Amino acid sequence: MMSPKFLSITRQNIHLYFPKILLLYIRYRKFLGDDFSKNQFGINYIYTFILERSPLFWVILADESYAGFIYLDELIGSKDYIHCAELTVCLDKKFWGQFTRKVADEFISLCFENLNLHKLKACIYPENNRVRSILNYCGFEKEGFFKSETIKNAIPQDVEIYGLLNKNINCK
Repeated sequence: MMSPKFLSITRQNIHLYFPKILLLYIRYRKFLGDDFSKNQFGINYIYTFILERSPLFWVILADESYAGFIYLDELIGSKDYIHCAELTVCLDKKFWGQFTRKVADEFISLCFENLNLHKLKACIYPENNRVRSILNYCGFEKEGFFKSETIKNAIPQDVEIYGLLNKNINCK
């Protein structure tokens, strides 16, 4: 099985992957956004979005082939210590399945062992069963259900929140 590689996106390397990130972002925008973000899928917006999250925006490579992207957002903590972060991942469909689980396992390790995060969060739409099953596989627990949290396709949309604690560190 292919092993994922995470490459942090910076000003120096964004040009190498931006077209592929943009295409994947647009393809899966129905899972990544809501009606309030409809105007946030332009080239300039996405380019700036990526750089604002750097160095916490990575492309995912599978044997040097572009597989998708993953990033941390909604950070809680300080400049020196990130206590909690929300993760968002987007993989090309041809990498769904066992590779997705491998990405999840290795990214969680990266977050907990290298970044020393105390907690990871994920927000999903309730109909996104594929992502829910990966979250459950990784040990995430459902922490909340927010009725009509946002608007999607002009219809109130519920959101589920999942969390995973790093049991190997104490809070700073």
